[in-house]
Amino acid sequence: MKANQDNSNPIAEYLMKVLDSGGDLSKVSDKEAREAVMEIRRNGQKLEYLKNSDIPKLSDEELELATMEWIRSKFKDWINQYEDLKTLPKPCQIVYSCRTVMDEVGNGGFLQLFYNSMLPFAELAIEGFLELGVPKLGRVTNKAIEVYWNNKHMFDRYNDGSLNGHSALAHENFFNTLDEEFALEFNSINIADYIRTNDVFFGDKTHGSKKGF
Repeated sequence: MKANQDNSNPIAEYLMKVLDSGGDLSKVSDKEAREAVMEIRRNGQKLEYLKNSDIPKLSDEELELATMEWIRSKFKDWINQYEDLKTLPKPCQIVYSCRTVMDEVGNGGFLQLFYNSMLPFAELAIEGFLELGVPKLGRVTNKAIEVYWNNKHMFDRYNDGSLNGHSALAHENFFNTLDEEFALEFNSINIADYIRTNDVFFGDKTHGSKKGF
């Protein structure tokens, strides 16, 4: 599910899900598509307006996803989202930066993290992982940042947003060992527990308000 649903194309999102699941687009009816789009929008609305009172009711995964979308709803400028994040309370910074690093590395390794220009979030996450009680993830992330800086000239050369550029960097195997180390610790972190412990900083106090602090 994505934040800022008004800026996305719900129909395209639904059709992509059909393709990803191996479905046949020719068999998708107009009614089915409309119903799916309505569901996507309903889900996005629920996530964007997380209420503080809902925190105890959600599962760990639901809470993490809802909190991430709620934090995104506070961003005024997606191009400079890191600057917006830094204006939020520290617990929000910790949750967002750590979950962002986990999602990027879990999906495509540290290469994807840095290829997608997420260095500021990685730097912020080092302190965050320590706060979350998983210092090893912080140390691994710090090592990955050092590898990135040592090879920044390669990223500058190939980071053109193309598949060829990404493939060229992937062949260098900069982060393979660090990706494996990160994966070994992946399940040792519980961001949802941290959110519940610091629940005063998360979720809008009044439904529909974007001023939850």
